[in-house]
Parts: sequence; structure tokens; C-alpha cells
Amino acid sequence: MEQNGSGISTAHAVKYFLSAEVGKGASGERLTVSLTLAHLGLDPVLEAEYLVSLSREIAESHLAQSIIATPGSMWDYAAATPISHRLVQLLPVHAPPSGRLSRYQGPHE
Repeated sequence: MEQNGSGISTAHAVKYFLSAEVGKGASGERLTVSLTLAHLGLDPVLEAEYLVSLSREIAESHLAQSIIATPGSMWDYAAATPISHRLVQLLPVHAPPSGRLSRYQGPHE
């Protein structure tokens, strides 16, 4: 099993990232990264792999835009940026992609 620099498997790090909380939704429900990406019609695992392939700065910006674009989002860019920064830190650094990168071209692309 592939390990990142901290000794945690890449698959485990991605799973942890996807289950991490973005915040509370408009009706108070727990909104995870996985739910946020699914609300955009994205495959959460593929999108996480895509984020891993990016530089941290670009991944943070991409995730912030995804948070903003989520239906019912109550976050603007200024609020989504620190959230995305915190979440991207959970991802492994530049793990080799599986070749199944997201082709999502959302409003922020």
C-alpha cells in the first residue's frame, strides 16, 4: 500500500479528507467534503485524487470554489478559503495520480 511522507497510506488520507467536515449546512446538517463534491455531481474519490495532483495553492483555490458552488452554500470566497486551506492539509502531498483525474469544468474553471 502506498504511503505518503507521514507514513499514512494515500487511500487512508483521501478517505479521511472526504469525511472531514466543511461546516454546517443551511439547515444545520454536517456537511462533509464528500457530500459537498457529490452535491456538485462529482465523484468524490476522483475529485480528491485530482486535488492531490495539484499544487497545494491551486488545490485550495479549486476546493474553495467548489464549496462556494455547492447548492445552498452560505460561504463566499473569503469564508471558503480558510476552510479549503484546512481541508487540503489533510491530503497527501503530490501522490502519483491513478490516471482517473476529474474532468470537471465548473464555474471556477
